[in-house]
Amino acid sequence: MKKLFITIIFVIGSFSSPVCAKALYVINFNQPPSKNAIQWLKENGFELKKSATNLKPKFDKGGLVLESQDKEFGIILKKNLRINNAKKVRITWGVDLYPIGANWEKGNNREAISVMIFFGNEKISSGKVYAPDLPYFIGIFPGANEKEGKAYIAKTYKKGGRYFCSPCEKKKGQEFLTEFELEKNFQKLFNKNITPFVSAISIEVDTTDTEGKSRAYIKKIEFLQ
Repeated sequence: MKKLFITIIFVIGSFSSPVCAKALYVINFNQPPSKNAIQWLKENGFELKKSATNLKPKFDKGGLVLESQDKEFGIILKKNLRINNAKKVRITWGVDLYPIGANWEKGNNREAISVMIFFGNEKISSGKVYAPDLPYFIGIFPGANEKEGKAYIAKTYKKGGRYFCSPCEKKKGQEFLTEFELEKNFQKLFNKNITPFVSAISIEVDTTDTEGKSRAYIKKIEFLQ
């Protein structure tokens, strides 16, 4: 397996970044709990797709909280971006409840929360007639049963999509800082010499084919030079 570049930092209490890298683009979800999250998302260019409203988005814990009470698949999408020269993405987030049965090692490709990063505008075949073609993408998710650094391939988007568990911890209620090398990993994963600009970002929850509730939150997404 090709070497992949991921850094995980466990965060307790206040956070001061140990990495001195220039932020090219930042999404900060630290909003007052009284603010309507759905309205804020729409005002800031996000689209709520599939069952995203069923996730009851709200601001709490210093970030955006998403909960699944049953089997849900929700997408919060921000497209039409052009983030050039992003070498790395840094995500501050945590999981309070993992959906029971989510396990990429056993082929049940579900998660309490994930961040999907899309590159360029070229559409790559999904491989399935029911799924739309999409640009190349890398998905990152906190998991309870997966292996750190392993590039997972789903049943769709086998050519243009890769997924990584980071962090892979069964611990709940702990805040994580995940740093993922975008440029190096994109070129290794897809055998490319150049990494396209970041063209879209989505936050997703997929608890279909699982049992029980899930609850996760995300505080910040930063693209670094």
